[in-house]
Amino acid sequence: LRVGTVSEEYTGRDDKGQVIRQNPPAGILLRKGQAVSLVVSGGIQYVSVPNGLIGLSTQQARSALAAANLKVGNIVFKNSDRPEGQVLSTDPVSGASVPAASKVTLTVSNSKIKVPNVKGQDQETATAILLQNGFVVTTKPAAVYKKRLDGQVVSESPAAGAFAASGSTVTIYIDEKAPWKL
Repeated sequence: LRVGTVSEEYTGRDDKGQVIRQNPPAGILLRKGQAVSLVVSGGIQYVSVPNGLIGLSTQQARSALAAANLKVGNIVFKNSDRPEGQVLSTDPVSGASVPAASKVTLTVSNSKIKVPNVKGQDQETATAILLQNGFVVTTKPAAVYKKRLDGQVVSESPAAGAFAASGSTVTIYIDEKAPWKL
């Protein structure tokens, strides 16, 4: 017998170089000099984690990983000022060589950011700080007036240090003297 065509196929196992199939199959009687085609294992196929995943939406990253013969593993949400669902990082990192069909963990933005502390600021400064951080601002008079804090922010809701969605409303309470009612 003689060797016919030899092709390679990935098996996902550590068996590179071993014959995994032949044609015609074993047990078939052949004439002297006939060819037997062989399929040899390529072992484990390695692929690279695609570049450019950071900044994509979760769905776009899922498509890019599928095109690279990879799967999405865990999706970890992280507080960030980036749009909700935007990829912040991957594990393994872009460019890493991994077995085909491996899972890649995506860390994505939940679009929640820390509310800055604007207590003690005047209304204009507090509003500017909150707007800069991506919040919508509403103002209300404080429940109790304290002359020494006149014009200052005495509290905010949600409270400073809490995490709130980017674009959500933060209400600041300004210490101001109530107008006299007649």
